[in-house]
Amino acid sequence: MNHTRTAAALIGLLLLTACSSTTEPGPPPPSTSFQPPSPSESPTATLSLPAHKAWCTEELIKRKEQEGTIPSEPRPVACLGLGNSDFLSAYTEALMEANRKALEERRKAREEKAAQSEG
Repeated sequence: MNHTRTAAALIGLLLLTACSSTTEPGPPPPSTSFQPPSPSESPTATLSLPAHKAWCTEELIKRKEQEGTIPSEPRPVACLGLGNSDFLSAYTEALMEANRKALEERRKAREEKAAQSEG
């Protein structure tokens, strides 16, 4: 139950942070390029912790794109070997990336609407 409360609190903070307006572009998203292990290999045996967290983050982002949400449970297979702290870190990074993408889409939509009204 504490994990749910902690995740909910972090989500709330992230949403508040993501909604603040800035004129400067944010930092570029972290690179999550890596090769996931083959299905016959154990992810925890072949990946370093940073690579494992990046794989988990990527899978959570895919879940957001497919389902429209990032539920913390059940964890994707890519996240199963991570401890709670590392999973929460990957989960938070996925939320921040999803927010960055949504803000960028909204910015583009506003620009397109402004261009249409001008022309």
